[in-house]
Amino acid sequence: MYKYKPGCIAKAYEGKLTIRNNHIVTINGTPLDCRQDIVDIASDLSWGYGGAGNSQLAVAIMADAFSDELAKKWFCALEPILKKFPQDKDWVMTEFDLQWILYKFSIEERKPDFIEKINAFYKK
Repeated sequence: MYKYKPGCIAKAYEGKLTIRNNHIVTINGTPLDCRQDIVDIASDLSWGYGGAGNSQLAVAIMADAFSDELAKKWFCALEPILKKFPQDKDWVMTEFDLQWILYKFSIEERKPDFIEKINAFYKK
């Protein structure tokens, strides 16, 4: 598991379960802002279940890593991954992981359109 080291260039997003069973998320040790000003889905940041906290966490991480505009458009790429994280386990994700997720999601998102264009071309 990746552990943030002071002086490291990459951002590390770390989710922890507290003693009181609260989820906290930090960026290189600093608390992550919920960013309800971008998209107001939930008042908390959570992972590992089907609730709205996963979506709000995805928005907050994407906005911090990339931009507010990108967070609005692409938070749905990160949300399913956050749902799969066990609720009772800590996790770490780097900005490089996020770049890879966006890359893979953008390829998947374009596939149906690309396939339709190919099929339309060959039907002519």
